[in-house]
Amino acid sequence: MTNEVMINAMDNLLDKRANTDEFNKMYYRGEETDKTLNTIERIEKLFEMIRENRKYQKSILCDKKIAMRENPENPKIDPKQVQLYADLQEEMVRHIKDLKSYTRIMERNIAW
Repeated sequence: MTNEVMINAMDNLLDKRANTDEFNKMYYRGEETDKTLNTIERIEKLFEMIRENRKYQKSILCDKKIAMRENPENPKIDPKQVQLYADLQEEMVRHIKDLKSYTRIMERNIAW
């Protein structure tokens, strides 16, 4: 689901951002442009944060897998890592919610 949302949002942005007359008109208008470009920047920052979050999650899951392999009966998993993973999951939910909100704003407010 996460990958689908990211891919669809990025595809939509790239398609809409590329060489369109509407985008060029908005770019040179001023105030509307700033709002539009700020939203695009926020979405791009969210993509970066999502990628970073996923890297941390993968690292924790890899450590868990190694611990399970070494001692399947009683794996030694650092409780701090378990808490960090839970925190990363909650953060990811917020990022996805923001991403969906920003893409809805882009689709609603920009006449491409």
